[in-house]
Amino acid sequence: MKFTWIGGPTFLLEIGDFKVLTDPVLNNNKEAFIMNGHPSTGKNGVTILRNAPVPDFDLNSIQYVLVSHIHSDHFDKVAMDKINKSTPIIMPNSQKHLLQDKFENITPIDWWESTALISKNQNLNITSVPARHAHKDDINMEMGIVNGYLIEYSSPEEKIKIYWTGDTVWFEDMKKIKDFAGEIDILIPHMGAVGIDGPYDMLTLNSEEAIKVCSLFNPKYIIPIHHSTFSHYVELISVFGEEFKKVDNTDTLILLREGESWVK
Repeated sequence: MKFTWIGGPTFLLEIGDFKVLTDPVLNNNKEAFIMNGHPSTGKNGVTILRNAPVPDFDLNSIQYVLVSHIHSDHFDKVAMDKINKSTPIIMPNSQKHLLQDKFENITPIDWWESTALISKNQNLNITSVPARHAHKDDINMEMGIVNGYLIEYSSPEEKIKIYWTGDTVWFEDMKKIKDFAGEIDILIPHMGAVGIDGPYDMLTLNSEEAIKVCSLFNPKYIIPIHHSTFSHYVELISVFGEEFKKVDNTDTLILLREGESWVK
């Protein structure tokens, strides 16, 4: 297995015969995209800056794109233009209308639904699980549906189970996800404490809530994403690193820079 962090919410998962790209944000300009309803100010038309370039990778080799939700910081215009239109897209059912005119092969799934990808004697089972984009009910509804995902790889030689949170805050029903998932090998939390300083309140995990998630799932490895790359992220990943050391001083936490890979 090879995990490469492209930046922000985007990572490339190469596992067995499968190559999966998530939430593609691929504009390599310093001015990455325009955001309406900026989480820290509430203003529209705010330019979001990219703090690290998009690393080189072979976009044409991507077999699947896995989408947590369609916001401007999770699927940008450059990705829509560059990704092959026949590439299978797995995404929330409620948002399929946003991509169905742009891509030929969309698999929409609701929470607790699964889709299986098969190659020879290998299987990649993807199950959508709930995420909550805000603590407040009205803001969470305004933000729309977000899919988290359980990604389960199996072959005759090995099994690997991954939980990718998507944009979420801590919520009590994460315990249902844990009961459903069982033991987790790799946890991929969306960090950055987005919005904690703004009118919507927090929209992604901060260090305190991420540690609660880590404690609940007790994974073998943790690879945080959704931090550092873009200017609307609030909390430095070093804060999480320091807080995590206070509760777990093992090699569980994997902190990557954009373009770095972790191989297991």
